[in-house]
Amino acid sequence: MKLIEKKLFTEQPDKTTGVLSMAAHCSIDGKLMKYSTYTGASDAFRDSEISFSEDNGATFHNKRSDRTRWKTEKGMMTRYFKLTALDRRSDRFYMFYNRGLLPSDRPHDGLQNWQMYYNMSEDGGETIEFEEPLIMIGDYSIDHPIEGVYIGKNNFMVGDWPCEPILTDDGRILLAVQCTMFNEKGEIYNPGGGYTYQYSVLLHGRFLEDGRIEWFDISNRIEGDPLKTTRGTIEPSVAMMPDGRILMVLRGSNGGALDPEFKIPGYRWYSVSYDGGRTFRQPEPWKYDNGEVFHSPSSCSKLLAHSNGNYYWIGNICEGNSRANMPRNPLCICEIDLNSLYLKKHTKYDFLNRENHQFEDVTFSNFHAAEERGTGDIIVFCTAFWQDKINMYKNSDSYMYRLRP
Repeated sequence: MKLIEKKLFTEQPDKTTGVLSMAAHCSIDGKLMKYSTYTGASDAFRDSEISFSEDNGATFHNKRSDRTRWKTEKGMMTRYFKLTALDRRSDRFYMFYNRGLLPSDRPHDGLQNWQMYYNMSEDGGETIEFEEPLIMIGDYSIDHPIEGVYIGKNNFMVGDWPCEPILTDDGRILLAVQCTMFNEKGEIYNPGGGYTYQYSVLLHGRFLEDGRIEWFDISNRIEGDPLKTTRGTIEPSVAMMPDGRILMVLRGSNGGALDPEFKIPGYRWYSVSYDGGRTFRQPEPWKYDNGEVFHSPSSCSKLLAHSNGNYYWIGNICEGNSRANMPRNPLCICEIDLNSLYLKKHTKYDFLNRENHQFEDVTFSNFHAAEERGTGDIIVFCTAFWQDKINMYKNSDSYMYRLRP
């Protein structure tokens, strides 16, 4: 693996506003959709922008605004895009996003109010045919959309851009989501004492003739031990292995009220399903193929199936124990052993490293990655926050990194 190019992708509009930007295939003819979202505070987003390219990203056009936040009598309605999926059988393009009413306009309001929506386009994202909430078939509703979730008490949501769904050749979609918990009083339950505490599940859907998705099944809970991961098991990334096993890699954490000195080891967690994603084993710390358990901060990560037959993981691995979210550098890519499902340590490649002028806790964790059609290059879009200790948004342009396997 080799980094062969770094290129500015989207420039931040000013020095106090960060930009997160990515591009994804939105039709089978190679058309790209670019999505850029702007933020001036952690987990608080402004209106976003969408544009399109027919020349493999050389130019983008038809820019339009994507509404993110609007005030209502009951609070701030917040909606922000997270994932895309292209059904190659029908050439239909899907976007998945979290939406919720935040009464006091704080990120924590979402723990009881986020719910999943999706929309569908038949012309590569230019126009939207419909958008609707994600609700399982059976005795479910907008207020009780999936098993274990009751909007107003807890939530369900997708993790982040790298947590893309699995699409199967027979027309199914497997979408990993995370859910908060509540106690007998209907209050948010946080046994780990971290910033939040959540578990993950895998939703099973099938594409219907009219383009809608019928959500018909749900896996068991993939839930962490709060004494070993203070935020549970969140931001699940999934991939189907050649032998049919489904690998789920999850974000954990240490730190928080019950671990203020970061004595708990900070690991990356993994779980495997042997029955098509209906049941997953208890999550365990992920390892290298030599049996060594590595340290990883609380950050999102990406599983990527490549056309060369290899499977890769992209994420943060740190030298010593992590400190909750930190340090989110360097950003590495590593090949997965298809027998053990561990990481091949000798293939680990740190392609994004902290430079001397950057703050020690610069974050290389807000990213999206995909294989480029035609070349087989792996394209990573990443915005580095906290390059400056005082202004986390200083120099937070979005860059494109080209990796050649």
